[in-house]
Amino acid sequence: MHFRPRILILIAAVVAALVVAAPPVAAVVRPQVSDTTSTLNISPDSGPPGTAISVSGSCVFRGVPSERAYIRGHHVTVRFDFYQYIPVASDGTYSGELMVPVDAPTGAYHISLSCLRADTVFGDAQQPFTVTPGIGPSTTTTTTATTTAPTTTTTAGPPSTTTTPVDAPPDAPPASVVPGQAHFTG
Repeated sequence: MHFRPRILILIAAVVAALVVAAPPVAAVVRPQVSDTTSTLNISPDSGPPGTAISVSGSCVFRGVPSERAYIRGHHVTVRFDFYQYIPVASDGTYSGELMVPVDAPTGAYHISLSCLRADTVFGDAQQPFTVTPGIGPSTTTTTTATTTAPTTTTTAGPPSTTTTPVDAPPDAPPASVVPGQAHFTG
């Protein structure tokens, strides 16, 4: 077989051009996921049943904010959990409250985050929370009742008026009793 020197030179030139034009393997750009974040902050980190846990953080997947943050509290050893969906703002942040149910058993819990967008679920942020014994924050409203004795007015003439207080009936409740609330006397 006889090769012409020109063809060999042409083939060598093409191969050299391909080698020079192709970037080294290490220089190939791979997509980065550094623009994906999921963070979770909670406060307080312990409290009795009925406690409102303030939650906040971020949910961004490949630079696009998530639609909702799914915040879940689950007991470490007992099957008991509670959750809340919180909308995510256009800047990728969220904030809201997660209420510890009044029937939550005491003990160690994990408060975890999942970010939701269309059919994508991501995020693995988690914080510890302890449900302590006792009753949650008081929601009792103090009401003060005032009893005013009825008055009788007698008019004897144009310039003269007399007002006399009348005693409350003997079966009237004491002034400290609020209608609708239990009152015990002892």
